[in-house]
Amino acid sequence: MEMDKWRPMRDRAFAAVEALQAGLARLGVPEALWQRIRSVTGRTGLTYIEVGALTVAEAEWIARALEAVPLQRTVPDAGDDEPDHTRADS
Repeated sequence: MEMDKWRPMRDRAFAAVEALQAGLARLGVPEALWQRIRSVTGRTGLTYIEVGALTVAEAEWIARALEAVPLQRTVPDAGDDEPDHTRADS
């Protein structure tokens, strides 16, 4: 992938990590649980957000914090730049 296409995808992933970390911090999730979140951008430009391994207690803590937040909107589509791994035909 050309650098002019790869770099914006990497930047988008960095921004997503920062937003996720900030959101979890606002919910009161301890920094030790969200500091390991990082972006991974492959040479093809596919981007992922790596959360890392969580203990069951850590995952339950995050789930409780998220459940306390009223749902405001649905999850956005993955967009044209990344495959939709939730669909059976992708």
